[in-house]
Amino acid sequence: MEGELSVMEEKGKEVTQKEEKELLYSRVEELKCSIAALLAENNMFERFISRLDPQDLVSQAGGEGAGAAGASHLEGGSRGRRRKSRSYISDRLQQLTLEQKLYVAQREVTETQQDQEKLKQRYERIQDNYKASLEEAELRLAEIRKAKKEFERRLLKPMKENRLEIKAASSVERALAPGARRGSGDRGTPATAGSTQVAGHTLA
Repeated sequence: MEGELSVMEEKGKEVTQKEEKELLYSRVEELKCSIAALLAENNMFERFISRLDPQDLVSQAGGEGAGAAGASHLEGGSRGRRRKSRSYISDRLQQLTLEQKLYVAQREVTETQQDQEKLKQRYERIQDNYKASLEEAELRLAEIRKAKKEFERRLLKPMKENRLEIKAASSVERALAPGARRGSGDRGTPATAGSTQVAGHTLA
């Protein structure tokens, strides 16, 4: 009987430890989600503050400081009470209400949309400039090709024709030259003389 009770107690302890682990795990997950949300809010608030004018921030801080100082003088309490009131005011200023968070989020959404529109317009202008440069380059290439064809038509083609005419004339001149006719006659005469001698020798 005592053994059964001890076994049941051990099982109960195991179940309790398992439930505690599950509870801790769920708590850790909740903390992770809340930390991620806080980090996102901090990033959003930092972007919101970075968009503000520094002079406006300085003027607002000065006004709040004057108001806080006036409130502390009106209280007329001890030094400890003034410290307590200042810490309460600083804590209250650090925490934003739900309406303020909603306002900041809406402003960030609007600013982000405007930034995206500006980037879109900028990239469209860059793209238009590239297109204009490409069209201009194509026009210049077409003009260069046209000028090349005109150059070939006016200069290269007549030069080729003149070279052909010069070659034909020189070949005709070489064919009609007197030296060429004498050379052909001399080449025929020895052949005739040689044949006569051979014939005379044969006859003898």
